This record gives sequence, C-alpha cells and structure tokens, in this order.
Amino acid sequence: MRDVPFRHQLEVTDDQFLDHLRLPGALGKALRAARTRGDSAQAVGIVANHFRTRAAPKWFYYMHGAAWHETDAPGSVIDKADLLMRHSYKNSWPPHQVLDIATGTADPDWDKALGFMGTATCRTTFVTELSTAFALTGKIEYARQVRDLLRSYNRTHPFILEDKFFDDHDMHFGGPMHNTLGVCYRLFRWIDLLHSGVMHVSEVYDDAEVFWFVKQIWFQAIQYYRLTDGELRRDNHHLVDHGHAPFVLGAMFPEFSVGPAMEKAGAAVIRYHFGHNLMEDGGYAEHSAEYQYHIMFHFLHPLGVAQANGIRLFTAAQIAKLRKWVEFNARLCKPNGVLPAIGDSSGRPLAHLFGTLATPVLTPELAAMARGLGFETAKPLVGVPAEIAKRMKAWKSGSASRVGLSPWYERGSAGSAQRSDGRNLPKPATKRFPNAGYTFFRDSWDAKGDYLAVSHFAKGLIGGHAHLDMLSCILHTQGETLLGDPASWLYFDKRFAGHTGQLAQLGVDFTKNHRGYSYSMQAHSCLVVNDDTLKPLSALSHNTYWGGQPPVVPTGLFQAGGPIEVLEAWHDAYAPRRHRRFVVHLVGLGFANIDIITRKGFNLAPHEYAQLWHFDGDVAIGPEEPAHGQVIRGWKNEASCVLVPGRESETQWKTWRDPFLDDVYGVSQRNEQPWVAQLTRRLRGDAVFSSFILTRGGLGLTVPPVAQYLGTEAAGWYGWQPEGISAHRLDLGPHGSVLVASCPFGKPLAHADLSTDAELAVVLLDAKNRVRSWAMVRGSKQVVGGKQLVRGARSEWRSG
Repeated sequence: MRDVPFRHQLEVTDDQFLDHLRLPGALGKALRAARTRGDSAQAVGIVANHFRTRAAPKWFYYMHGAAWHETDAPGSVIDKADLLMRHSYKNSWPPHQVLDIATGTADPDWDKALGFMGTATCRTTFVTELSTAFALTGKIEYARQVRDLLRSYNRTHPFILEDKFFDDHDMHFGGPMHNTLGVCYRLFRWIDLLHSGVMHVSEVYDDAEVFWFVKQIWFQAIQYYRLTDGELRRDNHHLVDHGHAPFVLGAMFPEFSVGPAMEKAGAAVIRYHFGHNLMEDGGYAEHSAEYQYHIMFHFLHPLGVAQANGIRLFTAAQIAKLRKWVEFNARLCKPNGVLPAIGDSSGRPLAHLFGTLATPVLTPELAAMARGLGFETAKPLVGVPAEIAKRMKAWKSGSASRVGLSPWYERGSAGSAQRSDGRNLPKPATKRFPNAGYTFFRDSWDAKGDYLAVSHFAKGLIGGHAHLDMLSCILHTQGETLLGDPASWLYFDKRFAGHTGQLAQLGVDFTKNHRGYSYSMQAHSCLVVNDDTLKPLSALSHNTYWGGQPPVVPTGLFQAGGPIEVLEAWHDAYAPRRHRRFVVHLVGLGFANIDIITRKGFNLAPHEYAQLWHFDGDVAIGPEEPAHGQVIRGWKNEASCVLVPGRESETQWKTWRDPFLDDVYGVSQRNEQPWVAQLTRRLRGDAVFSSFILTRGGLGLTVPPVAQYLGTEAAGWYGWQPEGISAHRLDLGPHGSVLVASCPFGKPLAHADLSTDAELAVVLLDAKNRVRSWAMVRGSKQVVGGKQLVRGARSEWRSG
C-alpha cells in the first residue's frame, strides 16, 4: 500500500489541501503569492474560479443527465428530486422503495438510509438526481438542496480510514458509508455535479462553497492512491478500485499532487483486466448478463475520459474489441430492450449504454442495433468547464440549462426513440458466443419478434455471479418474456442475503435455502437428472457464495441465417453420463430441443430426466394440472407459447407455483408465485427425446398441436428405447407442418413422412404439405414423402 498522510475527512485542513494542489502556470504563482500574504479569501477564489472555468481536462459524463435515473432506477427524475426536497429518498435499486429520512432538522437520518438502501446512500445517487432535475428545470431550489445534503452527508458521516484497511481493503475502507466501490461511484457523481452547471448558480455556490466541494473530492480521491501498487487480480472489484477509480480521478485532477501517478497506475490495471477478462468473441469472463454489463462501465467510461483528453488508453485493436462487446450486449438484450436474467441479477434496460456509455465506440451498425432495440444514440457527451461557464452566463433562474443531458431527455417524451428501419442491422440476427458462453436466437430485430437465449458456460470463465444453468433458456416472444429466470430476483432481496445490504430483520429461516436455490439447476429451465448427482441447496446458500464454478458446456455445430437454425452443445455435469442437446430454431414458428443421453460402458439403471420450465412472473398456464403427454400453453397479455412433449417415451407432467418466490420483489405485479412445469421421463440405457416450444407456430390453431411419433414403438415408464430414435411430426394448420427426427445410435428412421439416418433431420412443410426448407446434421439420407432430398456420403451439415 502506498502512504497517504490523511485519514480523517473532517480533520484535514485547507492548508493541507492547498499544499497538495498544483495549479498550472500563472494561477499557481498567484495562489502561492496569496498564501504568502495570508490572503485566504483570494486563495479560495483562485481555486474555485480555476475549477469552474478550466479548459481541461474534459469530463465524459457518468450519471448526470443519463437515462439511468429513469430506466435502471424507474420513475421520473423530477419526482425523485421533489421527494428529496422533503428528505424522502427513493431507492435506485430494488425494491425501489421511498424512504422517509426526515428528522425535522437540516440533517436527514443517514443511518436509516444506509440501513435500508445502503447502495444508493453510499453512492449518493441523490447528487445526480438533483443535478439532472436542475438541468431540466432551472429551479434553484434543486441546486440548493444538493449543496445542503452534501454538507450534511459529509459532516455527519465523514470518511475515516479504518484500521483494518491494511488487512483487508476489500471489506474495509472509510467506514460504514465508504466502501471502495461506493466511494468511486460517488466521486464520479460529484464530478458530474462539478460539470452540471450547478456550480455557476452564484446564489448557492459562492467561491467558498466550490472550494469546499473540490476539497472533499480531493480528500476522498487521494485515498485511492493507496491502492496503486497492490497485486493484480481478475475480479471486477479490483478493476474498479485499483483501475477505473485511480485512472479517472488522476486524469481529471492533474492538479492533485498524486494525480499523474494515479492516472498511470490506473491505466495499467485497466489494461491488465482487458487482456485477462475480455473474451475473443466479444463477451466477458463473468457469466452473468447484468454483471458483465456493469463491468463494461469500467472500460467504456475511462475510455470516454481518455478520448476527451487525448489520452491513449487502448489500441485501435482493443477499441475494436470493445465494439464487439457492445454488439454482444445488443444481441444479448431481449426485444423489449432489457437484458435477460442470466446469472446474478434480474436484467436491466440498455438506454444508459447506448445514450451515454457506449458513445465513444459507436458505429453505424451498433447504432442500428440500438435503434432496433428502441434506444437513442448520440455522440460522446463531454463537459468542459470553460464552455459551461460561458453557457451559464446567459442562464436565468427557472430556465432549463440542459447542460449535460443525454438523448433520453431531448425528445418530446423520454425514451420515445423510433426503432430502426432495418438498414445496417446485422444478418443473421442469431449469433453464438462460444467463449462468452451464450447463444442468442432471434428471428428479427422487431419488438414482437422471437428471442431465445441459451446459456452454455464456457471454459476459462470466472465462476463469480454465474449460476448452474446448463443449457437453460429465456424465451421472449410477441413482446413478453414467457420462460424466464424469476429466481434471479432473490439476489436483490435482503431477507435472503441479497446484494443490497445487510438483513433488514433478524431471524430469517435460512433452512429454506433461498439463495442456494437461486443458483441451483432446480431454479432454471434445465434438464435435471434426478439421481444422486444434485448438489444440495444448503451447499449454495451461505452469505458469501457467488455462484461457484458451473460445469463447462462446450458447443459443437452451429448454423444460423436460414429458416432452420441449429446449436449443438453438451456437458458432463451428470458424469458418467453426458447430456448433449440440439437446440433448433424453427424461424417464425418456435423452437425444439433434442436431448441425447449417453454413457460409456454399462448403463443399466433407470434414470429420471426432468425438464424444468420456469415461467416468468404473471405468466398464466393452462391447463394448470395437465394430463400426462398433454400440451401446456403459457400466456401473458397477448403473447403465448405452447410446450409440446415428444412421444418417443412416456412422460408425466407436474406443475406447481414456486414457493421460494413468495412475495419476492420484482417477480410478480400481482404478487403471485410464478409457475414451474416439470416434464419427466424415466428411461433405461442411452436415450434420445424431444420437446417443442411453439411461439407464433401455435397461434390461430383450432386444436392444440400434438407431436405425432413417427416410430413404431415408444418407450414405457422405466423402459428402454427399443428403436433408439426420436422422430415427430407437428401439424400446425395454416403454418404448415414440422418434421424433426434424431437417430444418434445407428438405427435409422423409416416412415412414409420422413426417412433418415441423421443425428438431426428437420423439415418444414407448407400448408399444402410441400417441402419449404430442410436441414440435416451428420447423416447420409433424407427422404420426405417419398422424395429424396439427400443421398450419398455422410455430411456434417446439409440444408436446402
């Protein structure tokens, strides 16, 4: 650790601050002269005027004026500012409650705020809520309130370096209100405030007030100098407090004596994480949809600061890789503009990414994807104090200054972006990310389009925030998420040792293992082998568990771009058995899963294979108690899907409402437990079986679709599969018919509709029973209705 002589925020003097301030050129000489004369008022004025009007460095905005205040933290930013005027504070994190912290004095009850909404309080989200409200309205009372709240915050809960910091700086920094992550994000909001126009409201911010504010930034910023010589680690906390914080604070304040050294050290750490954690395909090493997005902040924001100030933080090749990462997030995003709930956390919208953070790397193609998801884009938004000073000279009380506002606030109504007209959108819309561990199927970039995210944890990824969700999926169709991961909301619930702070009450019954459940296979739409291989929930439920190391799921064949798209993946979590799956996208109709279970050597014992389907919150199902082999329909508003079991073996349904998610915030607007459907087979030996998820292919049918088995002898309960095949026909009325077959064990299928020896054969027929398109994986023969489509040597992939 590097030495910093100051530990107590309230004990550091103005002279100590000035001793460590290096103003440039004539200003530095003038400051020294004023101090020599003992003219403290002039010294204060010189410092305040410098930071109000300097031409450099330039600030790349972080949260001020960002969509984040109304999207990630839902609700009107003006309404939140008005609440703050009476000392009520709305939590920017779930459950987004409004907390009354008024005491009848100038000091709100910050301890209460910290206890119930620690993340928002530590990061002082109120600062940029009020600064954004000021930019939108010009109301001086917002500027005055942010000043008064900051004075109270720093007076009643100062940063005091903890003695245990030297033993464990991840857990101990400046006291309960001052962890290393929170102080970093807080300081970026304070620098936002410095560039928001508020400092030019002379009735509120005189020279002494600006001087005091910069002094508070200085004291807390230099604490990160302590962290500029530690060991290198791959976790995101290290990236933030050893990289992002010192780099940006050093670059933005070269006047601070340790500023240049902090910039240099922070840049080295950021580059280290870039080289060790960014995957070749554009993803990140943490297998969590939302957490990899959070981490992207800590590359794009410092890049924005670097570009604004002519600092070469990344090479051109590295910037190209960052663009791939932004593309990854666009493809990861559901058609409604929200990230899926894969891994820890429940997903969030990308308005802040495309309107602010990603602007340094946007291309026409990335902008088209952003518009395809319904988001505005812009050029990098940079604040220059000298320019803001000129702009604020003409400002009048009550008129909106609009300093630093993102495109979110520039249209007639916030978030009213028009979707892309299709130009520059990537084709195909489906893409696999084998290194990052995901495949995203989409039939279009339309808001009502089909989207299926498939999770396949890859070799080389970090276990932090990852779940045991092997080949689980998220289905979004016709504008709604129908199959989801609602248990991800447990991550935010304090009652179950969630992310947002300590327990709100004592005595919680941890035998329910809620947290462990959220990480387990049982909480995801996985195929679970219910033998003796399941890890008990109690092994996953303790407070410090962050996901462990899920099984690796390699991928094989992948084909995208046609009417039939295919992903092959497998894992050995149930060793000595291997689970291999073909995920088939029947574009415009839905999806099919073909599961193949194999084991080397003897495989005599019967096994239970339970495919779980977790419906998202407020999705209704019917029938609620399905008969064995029956289809299940799930629907929400106007969107629906149909789950169709294959009939190559006997199946049994079991449905229940998820008791782990009773009254968990975010799961259900109607406060209902979400539905879980379990489709079970019990088979001996190697096995192959199919199931179907129909989306638009299940619409407009007079009778529910049924999978017709094309073999001659289906397997019974606890039986063997005598034919060793799975082969079905689904007749979908006006949508035509679907033929799907798998012959993985050497026995071919011979049927009048379809004959094949392929590991996977798919045929789409039109309403007149004519072949519309077909595909074949690892086969040499495909005959449909007596017409030979393929004949010859075995092929890895054929289609037509």
